[in-house]
Amino acid sequence: MLHLVDAQGRPAYAVLVALRGDAVLPYVNASVVASQLGRLADSIRYLQAAHGHAPEHPAVNLNLGLALAENRQTGEAEKHLRLAREALAVETTAQ
Repeated sequence: MLHLVDAQGRPAYAVLVALRGDAVLPYVNASVVASQLGRLADSIRYLQAAHGHAPEHPAVNLNLGLALAENRQTGEAEKHLRLAREALAVETTAQ
């Protein structure tokens, strides 16, 4: 797995989690970087880790669904894309 590190060698997502107290977005951000570097498998692993922290988070499910679709895992991709759509529909109606 690709690990972006700070000057002390700590993984960048771990630093962000410690600073922000947010266990999801650093993983999503790391997955985007991994994807841009052509490391789809690493991107998926970051998103799966994020999903472990917040299985109903729409950004996690959307990005995981898209990454899985790109990796031709269409059944799993569809499940996550559906979860993202449902979560966003709930958020929209709550406003």
